[in-house]
Amino acid sequence: MNEIIKVQAYQVSCCGKIFKTERGAKIHMKLCCSNPANKACKTCKYIINGCKYRRGWLWEENEDDTSYKMHCENWELNNNKSLIKKLN
Repeated sequence: MNEIIKVQAYQVSCCGKIFKTERGAKIHMKLCCSNPANKACKTCKYIINGCKYRRGWLWEENEDDTSYKMHCENWELNNNKSLIKKLN
């Protein structure tokens, strides 16, 4: 007989991903590009016009590159929540 079982889960607020364990969620938050504390491209105001600091290349030359630089010394918070949500 198939049953539905209620489980507890942990959702990360910065990106919305869900984890079975609190530990998994905490580990993810330390690596998440959507977490402003990690100072990654997704949460930076320079992502709008392209960022020359992105992985050492110009954004315009590598539009298909989906990797993001973390802990960028040139990072500044992007307050455009709809753009950040679209990038997730």
